[in-house]
Amino acid sequence: MTGTLGAGGAGVVYRAYDHQLRRTVALKVLRHAVGRDLYRFKREFRSLADIVHPNLVALHELYASSDEWFFAMEMVEGVSFIDWVRPSKEPLHGPRTRQDIISAPLDEDRLRKALPQLIDALVALHRVGKLHRDLKPSNVLVTPEGRVVLLDFGLVAGVAEDNHDGLAVGTPVYMSPEQAADQPLDTASDWYALGAMLYEALTGRRPFEGASEQVMRRKQTERPTPPEALMAGVAQDLALMAKSLLEPVPALRPDGLALLAQLGSAPSAATREIGRHRSRATFVGRARELDALRGAFRDSRRRGVSLFLHGPSGIGKSTLIDHFVKDLGEDAFILSGRCFERESVPFKMLDGVVDALTNALLAIDAEQLAAIISVDAPSLVRLFPVLRRVPPLAEVSGASTPANPQELRTRGFAALRHMLAKLSRVRQVVIVVDDVHWGDGDSSVFISELVSRPEPGILLLICHRPEDYLGIVAAIRRAAAPGVELRDVPLLPLDEQESRALVRELAPDDWFADNLLPAAGGNPLLLTELLRSADSAPSSVEALVAARAARVSADAQALLIVVSVAGRPISIEIATHAAAVLGGLDEANELYAERLISLRRVDGQLVLEPSHDYVRASVVLSLSPVAKAGWHEALALSYEAYEAADSQAVVEHWLAAGHPARAAQHAVSAAVAAETAMAFLRAVEMYQVAIEYGQWSGLELRDLVARRAHALMNAGQLDEAIDGYGRAARVVLDEQSIDLERRRVEQLLRRGRLVEALPAAEAVLAGVGLKMSLTRVQRSRLLPQWGGGNKARRLDFVQRDASMIPVLDLRRIDVLYSISSGLAFTDPSLGRAVQQELMRHALAAGEPVRVILALILEAGYQATTGTRAWPAVEQLAERIKQVATAIAEPHLLGIADCGLGVAAFLAGRWSQARMFLEAGIGTLRSYGNDVRWELDIAELYLLSSLLYLGQWREMARLQTLFVRDAGGRGDRASMGWLRSGRIANALVFQDKAAQAREELEVAESDTPRDAFVLAQVHNLIARCSLELQQGHADTAANLLDSSKAVLARAGATQVEVLRAELDILRARAELARPDRDERAARGFCDRLIKDTSPMAVAAGHALRGVLHASHDGASAAELELAERMFAEQAMEGWVHLCRLRRAQLQSGPLGLARVEAARDALRDLGAFSPDAIADWMLPMPRARR
Repeated sequence: MTGTLGAGGAGVVYRAYDHQLRRTVALKVLRHAVGRDLYRFKREFRSLADIVHPNLVALHELYASSDEWFFAMEMVEGVSFIDWVRPSKEPLHGPRTRQDIISAPLDEDRLRKALPQLIDALVALHRVGKLHRDLKPSNVLVTPEGRVVLLDFGLVAGVAEDNHDGLAVGTPVYMSPEQAADQPLDTASDWYALGAMLYEALTGRRPFEGASEQVMRRKQTERPTPPEALMAGVAQDLALMAKSLLEPVPALRPDGLALLAQLGSAPSAATREIGRHRSRATFVGRARELDALRGAFRDSRRRGVSLFLHGPSGIGKSTLIDHFVKDLGEDAFILSGRCFERESVPFKMLDGVVDALTNALLAIDAEQLAAIISVDAPSLVRLFPVLRRVPPLAEVSGASTPANPQELRTRGFAALRHMLAKLSRVRQVVIVVDDVHWGDGDSSVFISELVSRPEPGILLLICHRPEDYLGIVAAIRRAAAPGVELRDVPLLPLDEQESRALVRELAPDDWFADNLLPAAGGNPLLLTELLRSADSAPSSVEALVAARAARVSADAQALLIVVSVAGRPISIEIATHAAAVLGGLDEANELYAERLISLRRVDGQLVLEPSHDYVRASVVLSLSPVAKAGWHEALALSYEAYEAADSQAVVEHWLAAGHPARAAQHAVSAAVAAETAMAFLRAVEMYQVAIEYGQWSGLELRDLVARRAHALMNAGQLDEAIDGYGRAARVVLDEQSIDLERRRVEQLLRRGRLVEALPAAEAVLAGVGLKMSLTRVQRSRLLPQWGGGNKARRLDFVQRDASMIPVLDLRRIDVLYSISSGLAFTDPSLGRAVQQELMRHALAAGEPVRVILALILEAGYQATTGTRAWPAVEQLAERIKQVATAIAEPHLLGIADCGLGVAAFLAGRWSQARMFLEAGIGTLRSYGNDVRWELDIAELYLLSSLLYLGQWREMARLQTLFVRDAGGRGDRASMGWLRSGRIANALVFQDKAAQAREELEVAESDTPRDAFVLAQVHNLIARCSLELQQGHADTAANLLDSSKAVLARAGATQVEVLRAELDILRARAELARPDRDERAARGFCDRLIKDTSPMAVAAGHALRGVLHASHDGASAAELELAERMFAEQAMEGWVHLCRLRRAQLQSGPLGLARVEAARDALRDLGAFSPDAIADWMLPMPRARR
């Protein structure tokens, strides 16, 4: 800031320099960001933020920082209206006195040139539905060139808007009689103020002098002394105009068009354009969408509803919402907010909603208002000071609030939710958040909470474009709890009938419809623009864009080309550099006024992009190939000139300019940046550009090919990554090739491609001097070693730094670890032998990181034998923690927690598994994709643990989050794992079995079939579960029986938890058969009871309890025993299933009450239909219920 320009009761205006825009601006700062002042301050900015007019001050951006609010606007160098038309003869050294003004001669020529401009500005303001309400000489500046600029919109309001403040606002000397009486206002009120200014310009005196109250009272009945009676020689036409404007009766005052006509003028081109753009909104069609909105409103009475209305720019989202809420009338409180492109304020998505909330609170009675205010209201007022407009909230605003920002936000949001919930009991509440694609992360926390836990009586409408620029919409959707319905209403293009109806409303001639409909493509905004421009010939989109572009300056046209060719949002600095335009803000505003570009601020930078895809396409289509290449080169050079520029953009523009070698120079840094942003597929593309077009040595090329393969792996493109590592290994043959082959083998094993993996693994082992046969024919020799030896092994070792150990020894350990870890989740019986070698070599070498990783794997292998292995696993866990803590490697502790969580799961310790896995995932999330494999495994086993624990709702919620996260990374492998196996059952609990079946089929199609690996075992379990759920018990039983031998050969039955799961599933299938063999069914139950797995034993008793369901007490006793056993294992789902079945065996009201209690408990756990889940998991003959 370089100086003070002025100050008023509410704010101070400073002169400041904007380094990004490279120009001086005026900065208006609010003195006290509270209540009514803050409300007006924000409205001042928003009233005209989107309007560009030469006689209205240009507003740049609204900011908020801590408790300070301010906005930047055009710096107008000029004098007040009166000082301009009655200039002083002598230099001024202070404020002018009234006598100075009276004695100064009127410059009638200046007045006649300035007056039409001021009238035109007011007409433009009125055409956007706004009143100024504080028109006075100091709010109108005139530049030395004679340009009139209307400013200070602090009291702007909508026509006939109730300001709820109960105060007459404005400046008494200039305000209209109706404004002084605090009556409803229309445009005539502003024309009265203009008359007062004109009267002062003609006479040097104000229409009424005296104390404010006296002036306001006299205006109600009196007319001022005629101007000609006070000043000789006053122009009669101007005097007559002043008198007509100062009529006490509003209806007798002339309007803006009449005034301009009297002065021999007409509305300017800018005002005419505003008039066309803001003319009566024409609404046609949209019956389906309106029905969806009305249905959502009806349903929200019983339960809160969240509806996402989405469609491209110009498709009519805001018009549809306006039409919908207008029809609601007094049936609802409408709390509407909009995310503005050119604002940097806290809680952007909620700001306008809370502003509207203050109006709703001021409209209800005191008793209702008192019930709405909660104990946390002070925190809410601290977050949103505008609430101090409401007197009871202003009273509590001084109460203490949490110092911790997170706690303050938590309590404030709780108070806001409470307030909205209570308000919805007075009248239904409709919350509209428009343009959410410009939203913010802080607001999304509250919106996500409202979406996740809908509040009865509240309809939340979220409107956005398909382009989720900041990921806000995706974040809100991800947060939705399982079972919560998110309604989607896509706004599609108008069909031909609807488009013709719109044309008939605006232009009755059929020629327009026949010629313009194809060009508009059903976009109502574009069709309207074509219609309004048809008188100047545009009959196509390209012609329309060209006509608009022709109306702006040459520099603005160059800027438009750059913004269009850029192909992405571009900062104003880079765009103006490429267009060779100095500054660029004026040119950007020209384009914005013609609706050719949009402007928004991102991370402090002003960013430009075409307002619509049709603009971009039309501009680019108009360029010749040579010209287009030239602009791409200009953009590439401009991006290169800025250190923090997007290197991927540089690559793309150099490629488009025909200079691939220069693109390759930036491709590596672009790939690294993409990897940092988790955009791995983009990184793959950039590495490919570098490989294909760059000049590299053999070693450099190998490094790039390997990095590309690593990016493919991180993207879950495992098959492609395998090929990439193989290619990298062949570029240069040396010791590094072995490491690349090791990575290839690791991915082959993780992918389950054992036929290729095992020979390759043997070759890599041989490369580091280890001879070990892993082919399938050796399994019989390896099986006797299963579970042997290592329980008694001492875990002591001599710790040594890696630099003290031969490189070959370290490489051997790495190879063994890759093979053992890969086999652990594909073929653990085969991996056991490799694990024994890994333990021997790792402990002998003593390098602590490798020892820890070996011990983590060992814990998992030990745990496969089940519950009896837990003491050994605990011993390993203690040793792992000791070593990891000693070397202070947090990420190793995270990997250890994940590994021990898997071990706990395999040992049947579900609660401990959840605890370990949640801790490990929490730690590893901050380490990104370097630990992606470990995170994938941990997420998979966490979901499985929640399944066994009966936490089905949480399982479904996390599965949705994990799948969306994997989708966001483009991680195909992770998405497959998270949708396959037993996790597919998450959808069954939500009554979405058909979707579960579809997802399982996708997972099965992506699972290699060259070996019976664990993924196929998990898919078999899921497939049989779904068959049971569909009532196909025979199919499930036959699938399990036919796979028995293969399962045994694969070693699946030697993993206790898998064996128990398979045996429970087989017993359930037998009991669910319509013509079941009672003896065989009992045999399956007895087998479970004799198992070593506590889960199997409990399930055996539960199934035996329903096998011969009776009222003699024996079945109930079995179920009660099973219930206790499941409770000991924290398996809540099975506990309540047993309670449900036991209650169904009990007659009378007590039995019915217990049935309902069990159903409610199952619903709380996430079972959408408790009885259907019980039929699936614990089948009992219906006749016995």
